[in-house]
Amino acid sequence: MGSCQQQLNFDLAHHGETNHRQALQNKLPHGAWLNGAITEIFYPTQYVQALTLALPALTQFNHPDKWLAWISPPKIARQLTLDENSINKTRILQIHPHPTTDGLWAVEKALRSPTCGAVMSWVTDIDTNAMKRLEKAAIEGNTCGILFRPDSAFKKHSSTALRLKIEFSDDNGEAHLQLI
Repeated sequence: MGSCQQQLNFDLAHHGETNHRQALQNKLPHGAWLNGAITEIFYPTQYVQALTLALPALTQFNHPDKWLAWISPPKIARQLTLDENSINKTRILQIHPHPTTDGLWAVEKALRSPTCGAVMSWVTDIDTNAMKRLEKAAIEGNTCGILFRPDSAFKKHSSTALRLKIEFSDDNGEAHLQLI
């Protein structure tokens, strides 16, 4: 999407998560999550439900012969109810690498693997060279990569295919979602 910015606004107090996910899905390129590419989702620490925005990706890439790899998922993600989204929980592969080592290696290997349909990662420390390796691995594996990153990482340059940033208004608690 390059430098094009679109903004979705939704008020968490008055709309269900399903409406947010559908609004996002409609704004994505071709109305779908990108296969063979990396998407970054930047979120403030108080918005622990960032994963719920990506649930359609799990559904889109949930195939009987493919894994949905979750690398370093937070506790809230592990407790998420996936039944309502028709996601086969037996095809979710949770990988918990050592916090200071092996996280990026695991993400890269999963993205490159032809047995993964989608890779979701909560590995936070990613430099420019590592991001390039992840992008190349997603292309080679034809895998959808979704990286959940703290909003502080948004300032770093990135060449990923899609960047989503969740922000809150201090005035009314309304959430804003930017597609960049």
